[in-house]
Amino acid sequence: MPRTKPDTPSFDQMERRALAGLLSEGGHAIVDYEGCAIPLRFDREGRRDVLVVSFHGAVSATKRPPPVFVPPFGDVTSPVHLAISDPLFLDRVDISTNWFIGTERHPLQDLVHSLVQEALDLLKIDSVIFLGGSAGGFPALFHSHRVPGSVAVVGGAQTVLTPYRGSLLAQELWPGLGDAESLADHVVTDLPDLYGQGHENLPIFLVAAGDRKQLSGHLYPMLNALEGAGSSNYIVNVDYWGTPGHAGAVPGHQLRRWIAAAADAAADGPDAVLARYHELRPRPERKPAPFRKGRSAPPDEPERSIVTAEADELALARQLRDLTIAKDAPR
Repeated sequence: MPRTKPDTPSFDQMERRALAGLLSEGGHAIVDYEGCAIPLRFDREGRRDVLVVSFHGAVSATKRPPPVFVPPFGDVTSPVHLAISDPLFLDRVDISTNWFIGTERHPLQDLVHSLVQEALDLLKIDSVIFLGGSAGGFPALFHSHRVPGSVAVVGGAQTVLTPYRGSLLAQELWPGLGDAESLADHVVTDLPDLYGQGHENLPIFLVAAGDRKQLSGHLYPMLNALEGAGSSNYIVNVDYWGTPGHAGAVPGHQLRRWIAAAADAAADGPDAVLARYHELRPRPERKPAPFRKGRSAPPDEPERSIVTAEADELALARQLRDLTIAKDAPR
């Protein structure tokens, strides 16, 4: 997963020293970059050949005081992890998300790109996986597109910002901009359009089967764009993990399993990642509980392996055989 060199803007010596201190010690810091205070958390325990860069989704500042981060993986076998919190939330408690696009004064799409490149240089890591769910999936897909050979692992990602332009076009954030078209002249707001022009990264999309608005409004436009570009370099995982709707419908352990598979195999292409993901899936031997009407499905109920299913079928066949022999035996 090779990476690109930083474009503009670039870090000065003081900014680079502050970022280097965080990456050396781990923990939390607010790094001032181009006048923008960006909250960061670095989890330094883990494999150091891959960096995961994560973006949180929509949050309520009244319920979760900023800064807000994607939780740590809590697993030393996972890659090291740089979590980024949207700096807008340090000043505004009335906005739940701004998709990390920034403001007219602080164009975050460019600032974060340079920050990630600087972190990779300091860590001497060449492979990067971008992670995000829902509104955080938008910046993960955007920044992965800017880094050829990288991977994006996203859960229920928002890919088109036009439906949300009411909150997006707050005049105090982008003075002088009055519609989505003028904003699109300054920042990327339509990922299907971006990916439809071609891509050199590997996006991995996770969407819950019951999240119908997400499927029709965000995943399908992306797949149409990828198909139109003639791309086969992507993976789609649509399943039902026990939670209906959108919020929390894609469990974190599923995202982490795809991260592990991508970290091991992305250099060999999407089919290798699929094979590695399959190897990492647990193979429980217990049978699922029988379904009863009115009972909610347990989250991510494990499937029986093929071996277990065949053993059950053979056991049933033997029972039928014994029953038949006993019935036909002379009395």
